[in-house]
Amino acid sequence: MLRRKLEAGAPDPALAVAGLPPVEKALGLAMARVSDKLMELVVAAESTGQVTRSLAELLDEVPENGLYALLEGPQEAQGVMVLDNALMGALIEKQTAGALVAGSPTARKPTRTDAALCADWIDAVLRALAETFAEAVAASWLSGFAFSCHLPDARPLGLMLEDEPYRVLDFSLDIEAGARKGAGKLILPALGRAPEGRPASAEEGDAAPHPDDRAAWERRIEAQVMEAEVVLTAVLHRFDRSIAEVLDFAPGDLLTLPESAIGRLRLETGDGTAVSGGRLGQSAGLRAVRLTEQGTEGAAEADDPLGAAMALLDEEVDAAESDDLPDMPDLPDLPDLPEGDGLPDLPDLPEIGGSDEPGGLPELAGVEDLPDLPELPELDGALPDLPEIDDLGDLTGT
Repeated sequence: MLRRKLEAGAPDPALAVAGLPPVEKALGLAMARVSDKLMELVVAAESTGQVTRSLAELLDEVPENGLYALLEGPQEAQGVMVLDNALMGALIEKQTAGALVAGSPTARKPTRTDAALCADWIDAVLRALAETFAEAVAASWLSGFAFSCHLPDARPLGLMLEDEPYRVLDFSLDIEAGARKGAGKLILPALGRAPEGRPASAEEGDAAPHPDDRAAWERRIEAQVMEAEVVLTAVLHRFDRSIAEVLDFAPGDLLTLPESAIGRLRLETGDGTAVSGGRLGQSAGLRAVRLTEQGTEGAAEADDPLGAAMALLDEEVDAAESDDLPDMPDLPDLPDLPEGDGLPDLPDLPEIGGSDEPGGLPELAGVEDLPDLPELPELDGALPDLPEIDDLGDLTGT
């Protein structure tokens, strides 16, 4: 057993082609070139190695955490590339943020979006490695592989991979001049299935070739990012409770919230970053959130809880169905009008006479002609002076 392992760890002399580096060293160089070309990420291989393992031995050595990228090759051959969280995070951060985030990335379970963002880098590395040994007949096991899908963990590998020997290329990388350390494994069947003397192309491996145009590649990355799923949490209110109080919670317990919480709702990402403000409401009988700009309408409603409550009531009234409104009471029937032209005929009014003109007023009876009034004398100039009046005595009241 020990002898077999030592022989498995020795380099394959058939790959000693004049002018070509060992496969494990060529893998480190390919990663450095691809990282710089695709995303201007500085990567340098610190250590590399190559061993041959059986499927059982391989499953014992696969790391527990990381991105497991399933590879498809010619004639239904399958391989695996494993990237640890540090390397995977560096590839994603460089593409999305343009720089690495300070500090070590948080260990987490990779998602389908993470795999999609790393797929182009994996394909480019595999292509560059195969092109390096394009003239090496014994290196046909390197060619024709490309990214297929990602696995949530390493457990399915025992069922998906064939029970045959595998070449395992280990690598440790220095990223951005010591800003981060990454590592991983490239696992491929030891017996190549490409036609002898001619490396399989990416089309034979059922993988689409990577576009050389950087603009097209950036559009693909943007499409992947825009289609990614984002989980948002609506936070109505936060308050502190001791562990003892939380443990005493039971079904039916009520938590009292302030009235202002209705208009102070926050829409947050998974890390607690607020992306929008909001107001709790109702629509079609379901709870709903009306989005507002953070710090504008939501803050105004927080200062005016009564106004927020009235607005909430208005929303509930607007959302109510028209069928829910009460029916109007029936009006009593009015009596029918008599048949005919309408109202009965009224008697004619007597004509007013006594005047020469039609319709004039009658003359007043018993009134004689009034005598003419005397003419007033004309006054020349001013009125005459009034005579002087003696001093009046004191008037005393009685």
